[in-house]
Amino acid sequence: MPKRPSITTLLSLEPPPLSPDILAAIFSSACASGLTAEQAIGVMAEVADIMDPQLAYEIHDTHRRLSLSTNRDKTYARLIETRESDLIVRLLTMLRTAEKSGEEIIVRSRKLFEAMSQERENRVAQRVETYPLIMVVVVVLFFLPALVILLAAPVYISVLEILRSF
Repeated sequence: MPKRPSITTLLSLEPPPLSPDILAAIFSSACASGLTAEQAIGVMAEVADIMDPQLAYEIHDTHRRLSLSTNRDKTYARLIETRESDLIVRLLTMLRTAEKSGEEIIVRSRKLFEAMSQERENRVAQRVETYPLIMVVVVVLFFLPALVILLAAPVYISVLEILRSF
């Protein structure tokens, strides 16, 4: 029976990485609840603090720079160039486009979330497509030899007995 991990081992485990899809959903929900884009980014930062400190730093820095900005368009352009996270870049691009076109951020954030959800579904579908190939390899390497031995062993024994009788 496998040994159960101690409570100290469990407590020392790192939390799982924060999915960009979750942050996109949080941003979209925050915008839909009536928060401004800056406030929604602040909510994202608070959630990221819990799970991913590096991403949280990037979100906090983005939030701080946006709140101190006097020229939003230039700030968006500089932030888009310097950010490492794809989510932050996409979010800032969406905000910049929404402010230029006058479109509501709620609509844009929902589109961003739906696009990211579709991308996630596509990644899952690609993985699922590879599973039959993996299963064929497993069957050929492990089950097929065992099946051949089970089916051929009685025939082999019979042939040996016939040859011994001569």
